[in-house]
Amino acid sequence: MSLRVGSVCLAVLLVLAGCSGSSPPGAESAATADPTTRTAVTAESTATPDTPTATRDLSAASTTTLPTRATLSAADLSASERDLLRRAVENESVRVMRSNLTGELTPDTDGWYARYRGTLYELSWERGGFYGEYHLGNATVVNASSVESSDGVVAYENLTADARDLFEAARAKAEIEGYGVKAFPDQLRSNRYVTYEGDYYELRLAVADYIFYRLSVEEVES
Repeated sequence: MSLRVGSVCLAVLLVLAGCSGSSPPGAESAATADPTTRTAVTAESTATPDTPTATRDLSAASTTTLPTRATLSAADLSASERDLLRRAVENESVRVMRSNLTGELTPDTDGWYARYRGTLYELSWERGGFYGEYHLGNATVVNASSVESSDGVVAYENLTADARDLFEAARAKAEIEGYGVKAFPDQLRSNRYVTYEGDYYELRLAVADYIFYRLSVEEVES
């Protein structure tokens, strides 16, 4: 009987010793390692870079504006410009000197639109080259002694009708419009003097070169 009681007491003592004793070596480090590891992982997942991510500033981005074509209205053009546009619409050969284009309808409107009688047309200007023009100034009387040679002298009676009209206008000091090279009388171009009623008249002739353009149109919508 005493042997059984002693065995029970020994077992109870061993159990109590296990409950109140210190932890085995290495157990403490193993128990505290997990929280540290979890904290480190959490810190790594929530950490932000030292340098913030660069962002693009779109406020300064350039924008491209497509050019718009202006539209001319025939009602806003001058009478001569409307006639020029009408001739182009009717497929006539339209050639005009640049110096005569001083209003709204000029070569600067190449590629623009014009509305004529309810129809919209696209304008096209083409440079055609130079245009020579003769201008006859006033015819003045000079001394016969100043005429060095009979070359370049023509008698009034030998002039053609067109040449006589121009000479009369020059003698009367009237304003004379310019003439194209082909339209100007050859007798007044090749002679410097005209004899008229016993007097010598000196002709003053000037030549000017002008740039001319051709205008054409293409129907866009009606």
